[in-house]
Amino acid sequence: MASSQTELKRSSFHEKFIFGGATSAYQEDVALMKEVGLNSYRFSISWSRILPDGKLCAGISKQGIQFYNDLIDALLEGGIEPCATLFHWDVPQKLEDEYGGFKDHQIVEHFCEFAEICFWEFGDRVKYWITHNEPWSFTICGYVRKRFPPLRGYPLDAKSTSQESVEQTVRDSANDHRSKIIVPQLPYSEGDGIKEAVQRAYNSENDDSPEGKAARELVAEAYNCDNVTNSKDGAPSSPSSEGDSVSQEDNSPSPTSSKRDSVRISSADPKMRQFTSSKVDPVKVSSQQQYAFYINSDGDPGKEPYIVAHNLILAHAHAVNIYRKYYQEHQQGKIGMTNVTLWYYAFDENNQEDKEAALRALDFLLGWFVDPVMTGDYPPSMRKNVGERLPEFKPDEKALVKDSCDFLGINYYTARYARNISPQDSRPQDSEVHYDNDLRFKAENSRNGKPIGDRGGSDWLYIVPDGIYQIMVHIKEKYNNPEIIITENGLSLSRNDELTISEDLNDEIRVNYFKGHIENIGKAIEDGVNLTGYFIWSFFDNFEWDSGYNVRFGVYHVDFRDDLERRPKKSVMWWKDFLNKS
Repeated sequence: MASSQTELKRSSFHEKFIFGGATSAYQEDVALMKEVGLNSYRFSISWSRILPDGKLCAGISKQGIQFYNDLIDALLEGGIEPCATLFHWDVPQKLEDEYGGFKDHQIVEHFCEFAEICFWEFGDRVKYWITHNEPWSFTICGYVRKRFPPLRGYPLDAKSTSQESVEQTVRDSANDHRSKIIVPQLPYSEGDGIKEAVQRAYNSENDDSPEGKAARELVAEAYNCDNVTNSKDGAPSSPSSEGDSVSQEDNSPSPTSSKRDSVRISSADPKMRQFTSSKVDPVKVSSQQQYAFYINSDGDPGKEPYIVAHNLILAHAHAVNIYRKYYQEHQQGKIGMTNVTLWYYAFDENNQEDKEAALRALDFLLGWFVDPVMTGDYPPSMRKNVGERLPEFKPDEKALVKDSCDFLGINYYTARYARNISPQDSRPQDSEVHYDNDLRFKAENSRNGKPIGDRGGSDWLYIVPDGIYQIMVHIKEKYNNPEIIITENGLSLSRNDELTISEDLNDEIRVNYFKGHIENIGKAIEDGVNLTGYFIWSFFDNFEWDSGYNVRFGVYHVDFRDDLERRPKKSVMWWKDFLNKS
């Protein structure tokens, strides 16, 4: 394996090594992937697209089955290996409404019904299966930090993000209503109150546009706007206090925003569905007045995440057992789980407590899900810190869970420093029973005034290529060198509509990101790591969860203003050159 960046080439890796990407409009994009030199494609199968109501007894969608058959066949015809993920956070709404989704053990049976249909229908052609994508992200963002549906838990620092600031303002203005509250979350600067946000939304800059009309309708529906001045020049008036909150009877999950000036369209509300399906310029909507609805459901961030994670792990293990028992021998495929991880360096390399904090941070992020599927139980540090709130595996469950991965999928983007939180350093809120307090460490982006790496377009993503090497060696040493596939790795850049297309295509920083990480995975293979594949995130610019279209991960530029036209960036030209070198 060549260690110099200038010597990197496809032939440096084993001929069966997978280089893949992810995309959406496969009819157009398979040919582009083939042209670049990728030989695998990672996609997810929507649970509700196969079982609309989440259960086998409620019926199977033949159209859903056909959609994935067409996708898989198109990939194979193009010489692209399919890699299918079964769960990428889309719990069927019926199951969420009926028993709370992954909070209830019943979901294990229903997930297995879905999984077995997929094995039966697609397993003759799909040879790489992933049960869950980033179960940590689903658990923490959905049940601790209120970023993703079902928006349970509560943030420790109510002022740390725009979402949390809005939540606190609403709690104050609505006299701390503890029921489900819907709040239009609008573009605003830090320090603005919800009433000012409503005023600004109601007085849209383009009152007669479809966006402006939809804005006024939605705000009026959620607030009593009788006293709001319908004029850009009028003096601001406050919405009636009676209309500061409105209860929603259904449990429709809705996206949220966690960044200032970063807002989304919710598809949960019928009016929003009608609005988003109309022919409206998505960029214009994004830049002026989009909305997210924030559901204030309390949850229990000290208990619920551990219950949810436990059920995710059991669902994984039971699905793997079904695959191995009835399908694997005939279909000759592999099955595993994908987990996201950072690498943590000790903040003070000479401080033993910081070294232990770095390992503990890995336990609560990666080990939480990997320890059980490799050893049959949670990491000792979690048992110690979480205590009786951490569920126990029964003896038969331990046997089922242990060794339930043929490979480990790893999503790696960045790294942090870990600093131990000692009792004397604790703040009052550190005594709250909360997942984030169970870790007893603080993640730092810099040390001695120097950032851990250059920052990308997302505020959480610092460029630390050495981290991908460190995490793979850690897995090799801790878990007896299992097969690893890097299922996501990439760099976001902020979307800037003021740039020309040619300027936007010149992503030299992303080229250097990939060079550094490929060099480090080559180094890991040289050092004996059993790495068999690597997937780019992402092949195309995409809708990036609660960042929406405000960041771009793609190596292909997508023009959201011009019929989603694809244009190759400098980074895809680098990949094409790298993958086609002899």
